Amino acid sequence: MCAGAMVQARIARCVFGAFDPKGGGLDSLYALHDDPRLNHSFAVNMGVLEERCQELLDRFFDEKRQ
Repeated sequence: MCAGAMVQARIARCVFGAFDPKGGGLDSLYALHDDPRLNHSFAVNMGVLEERCQELLDRFFDEKRQ
């Protein structure tokens, strides 16, 4: 949903740290940022501080589950 919004808003670049292997729209399951069928593409910087971002997400969701 976020990647689709970026296409619609014509965002120039996306920077993210942690991948979403189950539902990611930017190189995990899909590549919406570079799909020639869409009317806009954008640059992506992937895996920025990946380990730290993954740790933060893991901790956040562990706390939510408790």
